[in-house]
Amino acid sequence: MVPKLPTMRAPFESTVRIMDEAREQREPVAPRVEPPEPPSSELGPLTEKHLALERDVLDLEAAIGRVAAASAEATWLGRRKAAMTRARSALGAVLGVGNDPAVAKLLVADAPLATYLHGLYLYFEALTSAVGTFASEARAGRVDWRSIRERNAEARHWYFDGLPNLVRSEALAANVPLHAIDKLNELFFAARLLAEGVERK
Repeated sequence: MVPKLPTMRAPFESTVRIMDEAREQREPVAPRVEPPEPPSSELGPLTEKHLALERDVLDLEAAIGRVAAASAEATWLGRRKAAMTRARSALGAVLGVGNDPAVAKLLVADAPLATYLHGLYLYFEALTSAVGTFASEARAGRVDWRSIRERNAEARHWYFDGLPNLVRSEALAANVPLHAIDKLNELFFAARLLAEGVERK
């Protein structure tokens, strides 16, 4: 019986195989790099906060309506109600253009506009509570002007009045439409009037 001889590789084939193995050892496969996730939009969470604000302001308006009309407290509350209504409407108008591609760039997480709006809703929440308490005190005939000023000072920590100029710069860089810029400016103006008016008797 003739013994079976092992298969012999051609010299060229063996050389290629050895070179391929050496190359694999020298050049490790680079790990796969996943593309970064796009920043998330804050429009959804901000819209939810706006709906909650609408409910709170309706309750506040009802409480203000129960205060005697012919009083200094009722006059002050009426002015605050008007200022809060204007600022609330301006907030809603800004969110209404939030789906515009250029505006959407300003509403990503941690962007100046998103931060400003989140802070403004927190300010509104604290201010609504403070004004509501003042309305209850006015109905009971025991108002405390010092307390409302102190509570407003605490609430103002969430009113980031240093951000509007930065937002305007980013809006221009992002080519935000003029009508949307007008809505931003109205919001900045209305929020400033609200914050400054609360401090006046």
